[in-house]
Amino acid sequence: AYDARHRDENSEAAIRLLEEAVQIDSTFALAWRDLATVIDNINGSWDQQINATEAAYRHRDRLSEREKYLVEASYHSDITEDYGQVIQAYESMLRLDPDDAQALNNIGFAYWQMVDFENALLWYQKAHDAAPDVSLHLANVAVANANLGNLDAAAHAYAGLDSFPPNPTWDIWYANYLWMRGDEAGARAVAQQVQAEFPNRGAAVWAEGSLGAFELVHGRLDNAADHIERTVEQNLARGAQENAFGGLLSLANLQLEFYGDTAAALAEFEDALLRIDPESIAPLDRPWGRIGGFLIRAGEIERGQEYIERSWSEVPERLNPWWEKYRAEDRARIARAEGRPMEALEELRTLPPEACVPCRYQRDARLFD
Repeated sequence: AYDARHRDENSEAAIRLLEEAVQIDSTFALAWRDLATVIDNINGSWDQQINATEAAYRHRDRLSEREKYLVEASYHSDITEDYGQVIQAYESMLRLDPDDAQALNNIGFAYWQMVDFENALLWYQKAHDAAPDVSLHLANVAVANANLGNLDAAAHAYAGLDSFPPNPTWDIWYANYLWMRGDEAGARAVAQQVQAEFPNRGAAVWAEGSLGAFELVHGRLDNAADHIERTVEQNLARGAQENAFGGLLSLANLQLEFYGDTAAALAEFEDALLRIDPESIAPLDRPWGRIGGFLIRAGEIERGQEYIERSWSEVPERLNPWWEKYRAEDRARIARAEGRPMEALEELRTLPPEACVPCRYQRDARLFD
């Protein structure tokens, strides 16, 4: 599994091998932790990721001191979102070995999650200096520089990745970087190359989605819809029903927000329910909240609220403290739909920091609009 992930850059193969490992030994804490990490890296099932993280934490007493800190950090990153505890656990690893590149890199990721990109870059660079033979560290240096607007430094880091084996995730990040620089032709070429070289991997779905986004910003809505539909089919083929349903909701949102056709949007939504039964999706991946948000935007506020309440009612009690922090977004959706934009804005301002800065700005901008 380690070789599949780090040498062959094949996360899907790593997941299969790690699943086999925990079937053989259900108390294999480090395998559970690695499984959660790889699932997260490919935007996989949140239900599987949470369950794997909790399994690792339950069995952490079987681990070495270093490994125990690693599992504790993952638990606080994935379950409690207490990044102070995350950093503390990794600092304990560094007391055992000041050059532990995994700890250095993951402290950077904790700062990234806190939207402190300057400190994220600082720690990613430390990780790269400690282990320059690991492509992940250099890729993180590249994307952190890009987020800070250091585009030339990002270009230098991306060029350095050419000395490593091909990695479709880094290629997708590079395509997004080229788009930031205004090189649409280059971004398209990289996304298409990922599709050709990794046709059966999750990265091919991301590439398809990126190509759809390029069409969308130019107003070529029918072309964008074709790309979204292909991501649906790709995700169904991969068994990622939750992502496939998300694509179907994107098609409905296209009708609602770009064509301005509420009736067509609701028809797309009803078709989505027929194509994929949300009940068949793993409990923590069920899209009740997204469905509720869509229906509220479509004017069906009462029905949307029912789905949102269903989302909250299905959260396991052990996860309520984490989930509660995000209820403000649902309250904001309802306030906005009912014509109370300032109340909605105040709710949104109580949410935890979001690493996707454009997502946050877009959400707030809609309220001002």
